[in-house]
Amino acid sequence: MALLFTHVHKTAGASFAQSVIYPNVDQERIHHFCGVWNLLKNRGQVMDYVSGHYPYGIHMFMKGDGPNIYFTILREPLDRAVSYYYYVKQLDTPLFKHQSLPDANRFDIAGFYGLENYQNIQTKFIAGLFIMRTAAFLPKVLGDSLLLSHAKHNLCKRYRAFGLFERINEFQETAAKIMGWKNLNVKNETTVTRKRPSVHQLAEEAKVSILRANRLDVDLYRFAQGLYHQRLEKSL
Repeated sequence: MALLFTHVHKTAGASFAQSVIYPNVDQERIHHFCGVWNLLKNRGQVMDYVSGHYPYGIHMFMKGDGPNIYFTILREPLDRAVSYYYYVKQLDTPLFKHQSLPDANRFDIAGFYGLENYQNIQTKFIAGLFIMRTAAFLPKVLGDSLLLSHAKHNLCKRYRAFGLFERINEFQETAAKIMGWKNLNVKNETTVTRKRPSVHQLAEEAKVSILRANRLDVDLYRFAQGLYHQRLEKSL
């Protein structure tokens, strides 16, 4: 059994890992995800946790003794979009340049999210690897419907728990309790987007464009908020 965290970029995943994962999991039993083929090649390795950015579904390429546990964190899509775009631009140093930097330098933020690769990432990741691949071959309307329906289903049925970015401390406590682990409640400062406008500082036209491009994430996030509060009320 392994803990699998669907880490969408800029959703406080690094803070979660430092708070809950690394204080409790043997470093030698952590697999650093770098593609499905690498995961298959290392199937014999005992994995208690798989780090990195990957969608739901990679457990099918792993050898395990029991059901794996999935966690994730969701973030309000417009705020996540702003944070990610300016984080990409921030990673422009002689030692490291983000792989998406050419796109971020070529386009303003609205144009950046006009590119399919950066749209609805939360929905795609939670819908899962195979659904992402299937949707890419369907007409857009059908593909989008498939992605969103599976993302909602997985969030309800396949994830042991999920958190909301604005309530990260609450989620870390919940995840640690589920696993029977300690929670250090650390905030990772190394991946903070330092120079970015607030959502309110964006031009209205840019906001509308980004939200339109990420409409599946908007729908999923609203659904997640409702489900989160519904579960919270039941636990009280």
